[in-house]
Amino acid sequence: MAEDKKKTIIRIKKGESPKYLINAKKRFQLLRQNEKWNDIITSQSLRDKIIDSYNDYFVKKPYKWFGKEKKHDEFSYNVEGFVNCFESSFYNGENKFQSIHIDLFPFATVSDFKSILKESEKHIFKDNWTNDFLNKLIDEINPKKIIVFGRTNLEYFIKLLGISNIGKEFNFTTITENGKNSVASYWSFKYRNISIIGLSVNLGNPVGFTKLTLNQFGNKIHNHVKND
Repeated sequence: MAEDKKKTIIRIKKGESPKYLINAKKRFQLLRQNEKWNDIITSQSLRDKIIDSYNDYFVKKPYKWFGKEKKHDEFSYNVEGFVNCFESSFYNGENKFQSIHIDLFPFATVSDFKSILKESEKHIFKDNWTNDFLNKLIDEINPKKIIVFGRTNLEYFIKLLGISNIGKEFNFTTITENGKNSVASYWSFKYRNISIIGLSVNLGNPVGFTKLTLNQFGNKIHNHVKND
C-alpha cells in the first residue's frame, strides 16, 4: 500500500494483517475487533454482509470520485456524468445499461496508481497474471463497452492486453469557466469485438470540465461510436 502524502511504499511485516485507514468511511462491511480475516472464509453470515455491502455501495454514500446520481434535468459530474451520456449509470434507475467499475490494479491502495507504478511493474505486471485477470473479468461481465480513464491507464490497458493499434486520436475542445481552452483526447477501437473508448482525462477528476461540457464531451463520443 502507498502512503498518500509521502508517496512511499508501506510494506506489511511478516505476521501482520493489513490495517484499515484511520477514519475510514464505512462504505463496505468492516471487520469488527473480535473478527479475523479467516472468519470471512468460515462465516457465511459475515460473507453475506460483505457481499451485501458491495451490492449496496451506490445505495449509500459512494466515493465522490464516481459522482452523484442525476436529479431531474440536472447533469451529474465525474464518472457518472460521463456514463449517463451512454444511457448508463452506477445507480439504480431507468437507465438502459448498468455501469460497473473495475481496476487494472485489483488491490485497494492509499495513494494514486502512479505512485506505485514501479512496484506494480516489479510484482504485478511482470507476467500474465493481470492479463488473465482482466480477460476473465471481461468474460464474466460481457460488457457492451469498456471506457478507460486517463492516458496512463490506457497505455497499461493496451500493453497488458497486447493491443497494437488503437486508431486515430480525436480531440474535444471546450472553454473553461476562466475563458481558457481545455482540450481532451479520445480513441475508439475494438478488443475481442468489444467497443473500447480510451480517454486522456481521468473522469474521477475531470479538470477543465464543467457538468455541461462533460456532458457535451460524452455525447460527442457516444454519437461517434454509435455512428462508427
